[in-house]
Amino acid sequence: MTNNINDTNALLYTPEQENTIRKKWLKLFIVLLFIRVIYFVSQICCIALRIKSLTLNTNEHVSTSFYFLVTLFGAMFMLLLSYFSYYFAYKKSGTRFLVCIIFFGLLNLIINIFQSTPMLNISYIIKISMVCLTVYYLINCSKLYKLNYFLKYGPKRD
Repeated sequence: MTNNINDTNALLYTPEQENTIRKKWLKLFIVLLFIRVIYFVSQICCIALRIKSLTLNTNEHVSTSFYFLVTLFGAMFMLLLSYFSYYFAYKKSGTRFLVCIIFFGLLNLIINIFQSTPMLNISYIIKISMVCLTVYYLINCSKLYKLNYFLKYGPKRD
């Protein structure tokens, strides 16, 4: 009997299961990306309105403009990281980037939980929904990691 890795992978994941895991991950990825874009747009709009309403006080204007640029840079960086997440985790079936997503996602989740101040405004509601969806997203990232690991290296040897 030959011990072929593809034969053992066929026993672990059927094509339907693989497609289900990948589709769940992709749908959740798109929803989280959409919510993050809405969050950054709302932050940028709030800062832009604040800049517009400022008087000619240069110190406050400079600090608000700097915060605007930092938020804009953060939004672009988030979009770039989202593309890398999609490309390396979904398209290339990578495992290392998924481990980074899980680690930094948990770190970001902990920071967001302790950073949130309960105020009933749109930013807080978006942030809480991002925290809840991030938990589910990280669970799906771990499932996709297991799937990619099995497809790439075969089953783990215990």
